[in-house]
Amino acid sequence: ERDPKGLYKKQIKNFTGKDSSYEEPVAPELIADTKKYTAAECAKQIFDYIMM
Repeated sequence: ERDPKGLYKKQIKNFTGKDSSYEEPVAPELIADTKKYTAAECAKQIFDYIMM
């Protein structure tokens, strides 16, 4: 199921993906490029970044 918590069903106002658009960050601290790296590699990059 795509909505296991029922958040879309509740029609939360300003919910990203429903009635509020995604605002891309101007200067992200980390980018997980899932087209270039596997999910495991991206997860490791995120983990390593958090643990710095």
